[in-house]
Amino acid sequence: VARKMADFLVLPAAQGLVIKPLTDKITVRAVSDGIEITSEGGLHLSRSADTGSAQQSPQKAKAAAAGKSMFDFATWRGQPGETFTQTRQRLQQTIVDVPEAERNRARLELARFYFAHGYGEEAAALLAYLAKQVPDLTAHADFMAITGASKILAYRPEEGLKDLSTPLLTGQPEIELWQAVAEAELRNWPAAEEKFAITESMLGGYPEPFYSRFAVLSVEAALAAGKDHEAADWIDRFESGPHRDAANPAIAYLHGVLFAKAGRASAAEEAWKEADASNDRLYKIRAELALIDLGVSTRSLTPAQAADRLEALRFGWRGDDLEVDILHRLGQFYIQARNVKAGLNTLSKAVQLYPNSPLTPQIHDEMSGIFHDVFLGDLGKNLSPLDALTLYQQYRSLMPTGADGIAVTHNLAERLVAIDLLDQAADLLEDLVKNKLHGEERAHTGARLAAIRLLDHKPDAALAALDYDKGESFPPDLQNERLLLRAKALSDLHHDDEALALLHDNTSEAARLLRADITMHAQHWSDAAKALLELIGEPPKTGGALSHNQAEWLVNCAIAMSLDGDQVGLDKLAIDYGAAMAKTPENDTFRILTQPEKTTQLRDIASAQAKIADVDMFQSFLNNYRKMENAESSDRK
Repeated sequence: VARKMADFLVLPAAQGLVIKPLTDKITVRAVSDGIEITSEGGLHLSRSADTGSAQQSPQKAKAAAAGKSMFDFATWRGQPGETFTQTRQRLQQTIVDVPEAERNRARLELARFYFAHGYGEEAAALLAYLAKQVPDLTAHADFMAITGASKILAYRPEEGLKDLSTPLLTGQPEIELWQAVAEAELRNWPAAEEKFAITESMLGGYPEPFYSRFAVLSVEAALAAGKDHEAADWIDRFESGPHRDAANPAIAYLHGVLFAKAGRASAAEEAWKEADASNDRLYKIRAELALIDLGVSTRSLTPAQAADRLEALRFGWRGDDLEVDILHRLGQFYIQARNVKAGLNTLSKAVQLYPNSPLTPQIHDEMSGIFHDVFLGDLGKNLSPLDALTLYQQYRSLMPTGADGIAVTHNLAERLVAIDLLDQAADLLEDLVKNKLHGEERAHTGARLAAIRLLDHKPDAALAALDYDKGESFPPDLQNERLLLRAKALSDLHHDDEALALLHDNTSEAARLLRADITMHAQHWSDAAKALLELIGEPPKTGGALSHNQAEWLVNCAIAMSLDGDQVGLDKLAIDYGAAMAKTPENDTFRILTQPEKTTQLRDIASAQAKIADVDMFQSFLNNYRKMENAESSDRK
């Protein structure tokens, strides 16, 4: 093929090489691996388009590539009889010894040497330096081929694929082999398997360390793509070829995968144990992972035991997708063992360490599902409220949107109320009321928020919660709840007349209870006694019993009458309810209050009357209200 250089021409020839110098300074000589053309002071460079090198047709390029590898591994590895170190030192010394103008050629020889021995990072670094020194090199197909291949060897597949995608390499079958390797490193298994299938014969001519690494990837790709038969064929060819000893642990591991997919668990276990017993750290760890998975599937290991075994592997491998896989499985086993906190922390660590891993989106989706199940499913059933709050605060970014997110917040709030973390629970509900809810749902949650604020002795905050929806029209039951809560808050703020005015026409038991509570604390003893008698109701029939609440209300009624000096009322109370009260634990206090002249325990009477400051009859309503809300939140779930 004709070439036109600045200093010489390469003439078309049927055989051999014809070079026509354009200056008398050109020197041409044969070397071990071809023809060397030099010039005093160095050759001048021409654009690739001027040389004619880009004019070679894809068909000719493909035909040439099919007959011979683009990479002359045997020549590039060094002279026969030299060790690796001897060849490297000789090439490095050559760079120092040759004139400055010839050093880039010597550097290229060193890069090829590193590449031929599988040292991708070293080769890629030298080639990158050469590309900066001589930019026109990137216009040559052979330079781009070794550059892209070196990056793939260095586990930089994205960069390697970019270099190999140049039009200069279009139609080169060997490039597809390297693209297959890169796709496998990226876990694009179907694409990798397809390219490995059409470059199988080419791979057969590759030396070590290339053949074993690439052949193992081809088996991995076939297995991941569901081509089990093709994977078995690859393994058979590997085991019958000259490279068997180079990858025994890998082949043992992959045999185990094939056996497992075929349902032969015992054969898979034996193969994985063989790999686990090897000195190959990668396949030792992968085999141990597989054995743990097998143990869990056959129930010879519990998820907790599997997690313990995986913890031992956690620090055994770092820096790539295998570590992601270890952390992913460890997190899953923790979740299966109901150790939610450890599970989420482990999965979060995987996402933080490897945000760009192909597994990361899947892990993030799993974490979202776990968060949902903790608060809306059975997963968090045995989780303490404090642990639930910690998980909520730590992983709030996983909060589901819409109705599920609202339900999660309600659920957590109720857990916090159950352990008297009222302020934290109220803050959660206040965010819902202010920012996320509307209409009746907002009013209902506002009432719940007001009740929690009252339980926390914050009446001002309770009124503020009710005022978020002031003036809107709601169902009668909800309106009544909100009215009672407002009246209680006003009472706690000592606005007793205003509170009683709200309850004036309300005949519900809760309203009567609150009215009695307010009048007691306002020291309106006569009104308090009247309100309590309405609550207590008619005396029970002979032999009848009083409820616990009725007995307590009777004691409070007796206190009010006693403080009001209503001895007639006390006598009637003793006559009407004495027999029934005799059967209750409150009988002694009731008898002292209603018949003090028959006892000498005036100190006890004073003590009973002093308890009026501690009377909070409506608190029982709030506690019942809390239980009712818990039940309703369960219904919403």
